[in-house]
Amino acid sequence: MKRECNVLKTGPRDVPVELRFSGCRFSGCIRKHHALGLCRGHYMQQWMGRPLGLLRRLSPKERGCSVQDCPRSHYGEGLCGTHYRAKNREKEKARRRRYYIQNHATVLERASQYRAENREKIREGALRGCTNRYYAGGTSRATVDGKITMDALRAITSQLKLNHADFITSVVKAGPMFNTAPVEPSFVVYVGPTGENDVRNLPGFTKVVEYGGSTTPFHPLEIGAVDNFRFIVGPELATIPNAGAAVGTTGLYSTGGTYIDVVPFIIVGADAWGDVALKGMRAAKITHLKPGQIDKSDVLGLKGYCGAMFPSAMFVQNDGWMAILEAGRTALNA
Repeated sequence: MKRECNVLKTGPRDVPVELRFSGCRFSGCIRKHHALGLCRGHYMQQWMGRPLGLLRRLSPKERGCSVQDCPRSHYGEGLCGTHYRAKNREKEKARRRRYYIQNHATVLERASQYRAENREKIREGALRGCTNRYYAGGTSRATVDGKITMDALRAITSQLKLNHADFITSVVKAGPMFNTAPVEPSFVVYVGPTGENDVRNLPGFTKVVEYGGSTTPFHPLEIGAVDNFRFIVGPELATIPNAGAAVGTTGLYSTGGTYIDVVPFIIVGADAWGDVALKGMRAAKITHLKPGQIDKSDVLGLKGYCGAMFPSAMFVQNDGWMAILEAGRTALNA
């Protein structure tokens, strides 16, 4: 028995000639003809047995540009190609503007930090020029063979008092909280991180957290006090490597393994030194040349430059109101 298949035999010849190469015959549709007098979208509707209706997605030509009175066809984001690219240019400009502002602020912040660090180094250089010097275990830097001790600190205290040096900080009374301690009026001692361990091991050392009452530290980097001294650890205060006596059996640290590294402890009283701000305390000029400026030294414009200027003069006012103790430091085993 011959099996027949009910297939709708239609083709280009079944469509009127006037529709064969025109647009879609669905009312209101201006899409290009695809088959059976219909565009591709309406043809697929008919092929799936659905009633012909408006297509969900309009063509770019039908949507057009959302800018008023623009006759161009749609390209993206409701705009024609010209307005779409113009919008993206504005977005790119805004993005670059935000990036520059953020980057510029970061650069200025880092520049301010470097300016402060350089200013501290200038101050340190001036303070190191003090002529009132003491050497732990010796009479010169080359003979230093001991670490900081209470005897050395008290000898310095006696000399500063004889020179009528005034304390910088006042008395801190013990508070009602557990394990607090009073702190005497004190001179201030600046030391680098390498000398912190020996300072904390001094007899009678009082940590900042043990200060009585609601007293705030004299400085954010203050670590504690002992007798008439309050210690501030400054990262810029560098150790002098291999400058002391031979290591021998002292147990002190040496970078090269032969001669002791010398740690300077800068001890100051009130008005011992000064820093004259020639144009005011906050006078500073920071300049920033952003990358992108092409010249013969930077042909691709990849480099940026930043600089700062602060007019000031640092000086030691009275050598008798300050002192420098040079000592070794204990070798620590990790």
